[in-house]
Parts: sequence; C-alpha cells; structure tokens
Amino acid sequence: KNSEILVCGGTLISSRVVLTAAHCIEEFDSGPDSRVLVNAYNRFDPDDGYVISTTDTIPHPDYVYGVNDVALVILPSKHAVMGIKYAILNDDINVPAAGDEFRVLG
Repeated sequence: KNSEILVCGGTLISSRVVLTAAHCIEEFDSGPDSRVLVNAYNRFDPDDGYVISTTDTIPHPDYVYGVNDVALVILPSKHAVMGIKYAILNDDINVPAAGDEFRVLG
C-alpha cells in the first residue's frame, strides 16, 4: 500500500479477480488503495507488465496464519486486463477432496 514494493504473487482467475495468499493482504495492509502488477514475468523490469488499482481484498473467512491462507483481490473492471489469459481452474468438485492439503502461490 502506498509504495512500489512488490510483496506477493497471485493468479488472475477471472476478468476482475486475482487469487493470492491471505497473509499477503493482511501483513501488508492491502485494501482499496493497493495496486497490482499484471502480466509481468520479471518484477525487476520496470517495463514488464502494467499496474492496476484494486477495489477490494477478500481474505478467506476462516483465515488464520497458515490455515485457509487464500484471498481474492478485486480489480475495478474487466477491461483492465483485456488480452490476458486467466488460469485454468479445476471444475471437478471432488478434487481436492475434503481434508486434502495443497499450496497456493501468493
């Protein structure tokens, strides 16, 4: 917030939603004043990607550090990310199964 420091990664999962880790938005006081760098592969290259302001951040309702560590970052409009492909999401409701552990990049 209010800086040019990149602190976490995320994945664009729809035209207005980035999936990230909840500790990222909690630890770094993310919110409506935050921005995301999209379509960037090298965070050290100032010409790679472009910056979009966010409108909201939503952590998992049962998040505690290390558990349910997932959050959504909401972008202002779907037009902000036109031409960028979204992640392919699993549509099988049985995978992962209840109790399975997995990791999220964020």
